[in-house]
Amino acid sequence: MAAPPVISTSTPAADIITASGAVPVSVTASGALCARLEVRDGAGTSVSTADLVAAGADRFDGAVSLPADGRYSLTFRATTNAGCDYTVPSDGASRRVDITVDSTAPSPFSISNPLISSPSGSGQAVIGRGASVELAWDRPADTGTGVAHYEVVVSGTERVRTAATRAFLPLAGVANLSPLQIIAVDNAGNRRAISPNLSLVIDNAGPGITWLEPSARWLRGNVNLRVRAREDGLGSGLARVGYTTRTVLPGGAVPSANIGEVSDIDPDVDVDSARVPWNTKTFATRDGRYELTAFALDRAGNLSLAKRVVFIDNTAPRFTTRKRAFTLRAKGTATLAIRVQDKLAPNLRVSWVVRKAGSRKNFLVSREKLVRDSGTQRLRVPVGRLAPGAYRLTLQVKDLAGNFTTRAYVLRLR
Repeated sequence: MAAPPVISTSTPAADIITASGAVPVSVTASGALCARLEVRDGAGTSVSTADLVAAGADRFDGAVSLPADGRYSLTFRATTNAGCDYTVPSDGASRRVDITVDSTAPSPFSISNPLISSPSGSGQAVIGRGASVELAWDRPADTGTGVAHYEVVVSGTERVRTAATRAFLPLAGVANLSPLQIIAVDNAGNRRAISPNLSLVIDNAGPGITWLEPSARWLRGNVNLRVRAREDGLGSGLARVGYTTRTVLPGGAVPSANIGEVSDIDPDVDVDSARVPWNTKTFATRDGRYELTAFALDRAGNLSLAKRVVFIDNTAPRFTTRKRAFTLRAKGTATLAIRVQDKLAPNLRVSWVVRKAGSRKNFLVSREKLVRDSGTQRLRVPVGRLAPGAYRLTLQVKDLAGNFTTRAYVLRLR
């Protein structure tokens, strides 16, 4: 009686995972006259049985086509029985190898990062800033062998490989608007790229910002705040534009206060017309020097500031005279003394108008005279140009913010 065969090698040699159901097989069995392959599915049901072809030197070759994804057992049988009767145990030997077929890629998945329209005009983009950008994505379903790892690919080059659903992508050497892919790879080698295709917007520069309003430094009442804020054409786009202010008043510093922000910003459009109203009367606890700060924040987190100093003055200046009525000779030039005072403005403007009593016609009108904010000032009125009679003299003192005080006096010329 011939000795039973000994199976020394087989292909596949051990349990494997494959993405293809077409599997080449072979077995080497010393002294064997016949060899056969039996295939069963995961439930133990026979799928196929095929005789292998002798290829010399105790080797037998063949191929198997597995019908669908799933787990299968491959049982190699060899025998020295001349009639290829595999039911005689003393003439045979067997070896079992398990195989898992997974030809299905992981399910579609998407990135969790906020996306913007790419400045290049094609597709969507992820914003990056600084040394690296953190990427995060959904875990795709995989009913076969499961996801083994993810590859982060930039411009066709794998930069990061990880088993987690998030990774930090170094930005050194990465050009702005580079194509970005995240690929899920399962244990059978099937690959699924994230959808949609993405690019990287690398933005490390803050928006440009320039003050447009107010143009004056001295403010009162309601004013408009307006800046021009703009992003580089390949930047991430504007996110917020707004205004804050702070001041130092007697007794200590007042913390920064938010005035307001521009609403309905289009990230892809420069901001240069949206105004934020500011009521200085309700905002400021008192008149004084304030530092206005306009800020522009882009979607990458870059912040730009533009500062300017203004003076809020909602208090009219004061002035006094010794008399409420003046009796003068209608000759030459009369000099009137007034005492002016303002708590904040360094300079004031003084003017006067003379009208005939009961008339709306101006007989004499002065030019505004710039005077210091305190002390006695002398006004020269050319009364010699007027005929004797009763007149109305109106004096006005105006500060730099436009607050003014007006008083009327009786002027008698004889």
